[in-house]
Amino acid sequence: MKTTACVASFLLVFAAAGCSDEAGVTPAEPTPESAEQRLVRGTEHLKAKRYDDAIDALLPFMQPGHTGVVAARALCRLTIALDRVGRTAEAAQAGMRAQRIGVPPGEVDLAPILRRADVVLSLEGRLAEVAADPGTVTDAKEARGLATVAYSRKQYLTAAAMMERAFDLAPLREDMQGMRLLAARAAARVAADAAVATSVRMRWAQVSHDWMRDELLALREGLSAGRIHARACGAVLASWAANPELGLLREGGGAWPVLADDSRRAWTALWREMTAFADEIR
Repeated sequence: MKTTACVASFLLVFAAAGCSDEAGVTPAEPTPESAEQRLVRGTEHLKAKRYDDAIDALLPFMQPGHTGVVAARALCRLTIALDRVGRTAEAAQAGMRAQRIGVPPGEVDLAPILRRADVVLSLEGRLAEVAADPGTVTDAKEARGLATVAYSRKQYLTAAAMMERAFDLAPLREDMQGMRLLAARAAARVAADAAVATSVRMRWAQVSHDWMRDELLALREGLSAGRIHARACGAVLASWAANPELGLLREGGGAWPVLADDSRRAWTALWREMTAFADEIR
């Protein structure tokens, strides 16, 4: 029995070590993934909106030596994935490389992405300047563009300041692009940021409130004027209620401790008004 146990133990150890029962034979190496297989895998991730996984699969096509139709298709799809996650400079590089190889028929037109990347990179280069002095921006459209780029780069104070500047330059009566909501969310982020001075956090909490109050008023007016249906209106209200950034300015939210009593009362009243409006149109 003892001999049998020893043999069994030896075989278990031998198998765990990855050896076969034939001396000198080692397991075969896994077959390397072909370029075509990598393209298919990246494309599947892209279709499923798993953009980071798509990037991981397709990024090797940026290395020197990749040419031809497979590489061009991979680079086109890599451009899209990088653009979706805000990696603008890399998206531009991938797109331009795809164009140099030659974009195959059936691929997405990269020109709009590359034009947008050019604008974004230009605006991105100004963020430090406008953060120091928002007053240097004199065009509302540029201010909104800077705000959007700053928000995507998680520079929330700059984003909020740029939106405030944009509204000063050209107040929005009907916020069809959702810019006021983006502004309120950026301001809420600032209000919850412990690295920001308390007085600044308190100010942006109030500004966020005012923007959301105006947004609610615009929603009511849109419903009354027939520009938005009740169901769509309810969906908007539900999205506000579930928004984690706006939730920072609820009782128990990350920004709540810094709010003054009057600001807390104002936000509490606004949340109640949103809930009542949702119940009213349900």
